[in-house]
Amino acid sequence: MIEFRDFRTLLVHVYAFNYKEAASDLGVTTKTIHRWYENNKAPTHVVKYLMIVARGYLPDREPYIRWYIKGDYIHTPYGRFLAAELEFLNHYKWSARRYADIARNRRERMPDIEKRLKGLIDEASSMLSMIRNSKVG
Repeated sequence: MIEFRDFRTLLVHVYAFNYKEAASDLGVTTKTIHRWYENNKAPTHVVKYLMIVARGYLPDREPYIRWYIKGDYIHTPYGRFLAAELEFLNHYKWSARRYADIARNRRERMPDIEKRLKGLIDEASSMLSMIRNSKVG
């Protein structure tokens, strides 16, 4: 995870010494950017903005403090995920709930099924004994 302790590091990470682009994005002159860089100090809102951009546009508070975006992936303490995977998260959750309900219903119906099966076995057993006891011919 990227940690930024000073303004210079942030500026270089986000703009790679392109002071003109930094000035344009932040709405100031290149002279102001140079002054901030030399003093290693910029207004708080500029530092916060650069921290958010450097971290991949995620807030700098829990639970996102250790998250960052790189390319198409969102990196978290629990692994990395494609943005597309997160788009289908609700579908995954729905599927998990649905199949959990199906499994629960099957478990609840098991005693009834066992009872019916036992009845069928008893009936088949009695028919088999009747066939054995009957004389053919």
